[in-house]
Amino acid sequence: MIVPALALLFAVQGFASETLMHFAVGSSLAAIIPTAVSSMLAHHRRGSVLWPAVRGMAPGILLGAFTGAWLAQLVSSPGLAMFFGVFEILVAIQLLAGRQPAAHRALPGPSGLGIAGIVIGVVSALLGIGGGTLTVPFLIWNRVDIRTAVGTAATTGLPIALAGAAGFMLAGQGAGDQPGWNSGFVYWPAVAGIALASVPMA
Repeated sequence: MIVPALALLFAVQGFASETLMHFAVGSSLAAIIPTAVSSMLAHHRRGSVLWPAVRGMAPGILLGAFTGAWLAQLVSSPGLAMFFGVFEILVAIQLLAGRQPAAHRALPGPSGLGIAGIVIGVVSALLGIGGGTLTVPFLIWNRVDIRTAVGTAATTGLPIALAGAAGFMLAGQGAGDQPGWNSGFVYWPAVAGIALASVPMA
């Protein structure tokens, strides 16, 4: 929800069309950081975080999210918008079809979790999302209870957001037509506004 909302608001504010989506995705990732901390603590208090899975995926997620942010600078703003739109349409089709992954096996070992983390990190950073859309089905597919899967996905949102936001800050250094109050492709007034509402709600 955050990325399309920011894209609309940034367009109204007159952000350059060439970097509009980059600012929307980068700012979304930065806003996820405080939200993920609040959500992680809430889920941890309820015992719904599978920490071995978090530890197994975190290194891959960090690498993948930073790589995804680097790749984003190579894609045009319309290209990022198209990638985001197609991904969300595919998710909507899956939800409408009611097809959920069947739990049929145990969690993979460190290498399997690492590879999953890389894929989740890359895609999440390109989309500006916390990764729950990918992490929850992956965990359910590996016999993790839905509540634990949600809590674990919320927790892995933190390394996604940290590495992704850092990558977008670096990638946006020197980009033309910067709005001010920004670090690279992260626009801090938007981050602050989202965090003020999202932290207590999480």
